Amino acid sequence: MLLAIDSATERINLALHDGHEVIAEHSWRSSRRHSAELPPMVERMLAQERQEITAMAVANGPGSFTGLRIGVAFAKGLAAARGLPLVAVCTQDIMAAALPPCPDHELLVLLSAGRKRYIASRFRHCKGRWQANGDEALTDLETLLQPPMTPSLVVGELDASVRDRLTRGRAAGLPLKLASPALSLRRAGFLAEIAQERLERGAPEDFAPGRVTARYIATRDTP
Repeated sequence: MLLAIDSATERINLALHDGHEVIAEHSWRSSRRHSAELPPMVERMLAQERQEITAMAVANGPGSFTGLRIGVAFAKGLAAARGLPLVAVCTQDIMAAALPPCPDHELLVLLSAGRKRYIASRFRHCKGRWQANGDEALTDLETLLQPPMTPSLVVGELDASVRDRLTRGRAAGLPLKLASPALSLRRAGFLAEIAQERLERGAPEDFAPGRVTARYIATRDTP
């Protein structure tokens, strides 16, 4: 049984994968209560399924300092204490895994970095999945929307004002599509699937908990 933990932003996402499919999943907005809410919810999920976990996965960023620090530290501590492999998966890969192909469009994943800035990551659909296309960049929305713009399917945990700006941009002729709010939420089920696939391909030493590090978004709250 694989336990997947994603607390990279305001939402906490958990999933259990039995090696064949996702058997449990839970997602909620934590409002900066990650340290108080994460451990008891993990305990509740494990008690409900009554099976021992044999592997773990964690979203290791980019993400907010508080949420990411708590989630990665919790996952590393639990995996180390139980002698379990721990698979680290970047936040953007989890988001991209949920999206279907979009003909003639790249996928543009946006993560809020505070002060109206975003970490923007582009993906190209190739060989049946979205694959990273270039390096991530710290930018703002207006810079991203400057023409000429690559045709893009935009996904991210975006508030109503940002979604409205993107919708107006499309109405003005920009070549973009906007994923629905439901598709824009990261799901730990996809984190679990990615991790399960990597475990099956990799060697045990590749997934030592001590090798996992967090990638923080640089904000005023980051040490």
